[in-house]
Amino acid sequence: MTEASPSRASQPWASQEAVDYDPSGVHGDLCPQEQRYLAYAQRPRRADASSRYRGVSRRQQTGLWVAQVYWRGRRYFLGSFRSEEEAAQAYNKHASILIGKMALLNEIPPQNCDVQASTAN
Repeated sequence: MTEASPSRASQPWASQEAVDYDPSGVHGDLCPQEQRYLAYAQRPRRADASSRYRGVSRRQQTGLWVAQVYWRGRRYFLGSFRSEEEAAQAYNKHASILIGKMALLNEIPPQNCDVQASTAN
């Protein structure tokens, strides 16, 4: 007689297999806070968002751009900036420090320094 295998209900990790499964293998086993971050970070962008960059918004009263990082239930206020790109760069820098490899960063187009320099002469 063969030994019966235990039921899935008796295996506490069985219900988490589908949640933790990452086919790319990039993130490995994630804790619940990290799973929530990935769900938050990968959601579609709102159509009425004030900025085209992640973690950046515009204050109506001052007209300044504000950068913030949300990680593990906390909000990190990075400051107010005159341009949207400066705020996005601040977000990228601090998100990569706080979150690490998992951080979804903004793609900021490089500034055309050659064009500005040639028009100034």
